[in-house]
Amino acid sequence: MSITHRLLTAFHPQTDRQTERRNQTMEQYLRAFCNYVQDNWVELLPLAEFAYNNSVHDSTITTPFWAVYHWHPEMQFEAPKAPANLKSEIQADAVLEGLEETHRLLRGSILDAQERQMKYAGGKEITFEVGDRVWLLTKHFRKTRPSKKLDYKCAGPYMVSMIINQNAYKLDWPKTMRNHNVFHVSQLDRYTPPVVGQPASEPLLTIVDESGEEELEVDRILDSKRCYRKLHYLVQWAGYSHLRTSWEPADNLEHAQHMVDEFHRKHPGKPR
Repeated sequence: MSITHRLLTAFHPQTDRQTERRNQTMEQYLRAFCNYVQDNWVELLPLAEFAYNNSVHDSTITTPFWAVYHWHPEMQFEAPKAPANLKSEIQADAVLEGLEETHRLLRGSILDAQERQMKYAGGKEITFEVGDRVWLLTKHFRKTRPSKKLDYKCAGPYMVSMIINQNAYKLDWPKTMRNHNVFHVSQLDRYTPPVVGQPASEPLLTIVDESGEEELEVDRILDSKRCYRKLHYLVQWAGYSHLRTSWEPADNLEHAQHMVDEFHRKHPGKPR
């Protein structure tokens, strides 16, 4: 079938750029929608495939659906209508000519995209000032979740407290973190404020019993484990992102028992 193997090494997208880039898009989609224990990503693959094939690509300026089939699928909940049959060779020729014209335009768009990618392949310089807020890449941190590919790529945001030099910055580090707080500029990314609809950055206090004492509100339970024979739950607090979580003893979740029960209903194999 005239198939030629092109062996490649890990982290070398120059060999097969299109596949490597597509994998990044799929990982980004699954990372956003899979649950914490990452046991539902298989169910999301059909939706990821449809979303990818129905989105406009920068290189081709069209969707894969249109490039391959020369039509877009209808997204509706009614029963699909039977496609109209081609009544003559003239109609068939018209469809074929339209598809050939689309492919000719796509080849030109891909060549333009390749030129732009070669121009910016070397990356760009980035600098920060004291007081800037930055994201910290979590590539070199130890994780507790099953798959690093579907885990969060950044932590923070954290504030730059000192400029060591043009390549190293010191961050205002939480006391609970044990890692060194000086990082190379390649591990940092500029912080962008959240858009409307994203979670707030402050925790929510709520009165949970008759005594009137305030507690942090539990948003949901993410995981469970046993530590020194005691049951602990990984709690996501309301108003915080997934990166602001904590392991809490089961005794501390007296007023969130319904969330504990919901977690075990979805993940019956977890410690309880």
